[in-house]
Amino acid sequence: MGIAVDEVCEVLRIAEDRLDPVPHLGAGVDLEFLLGLGKVGEKVILLLDADRLLDGGDAQVLEGALLAKAS
Repeated sequence: MGIAVDEVCEVLRIAEDRLDPVPHLGAGVDLEFLLGLGKVGEKVILLLDADRLLDGGDAQVLEGALLAKAS
């Protein structure tokens, strides 16, 4: 499985001291795919956990849902 993107706008290097853990945003917010927050100048950038996004178990769930929809 992979990810296809239409466009990459920017590639950044963020120093480790500019990374923060994901804050708690309330009970209704799912943060399982976030790795942390990066600060670049005045911007705060959400860092996605690519390993979690491409987890094989999630792919099987998605495949099952697609197969059920096709039936």
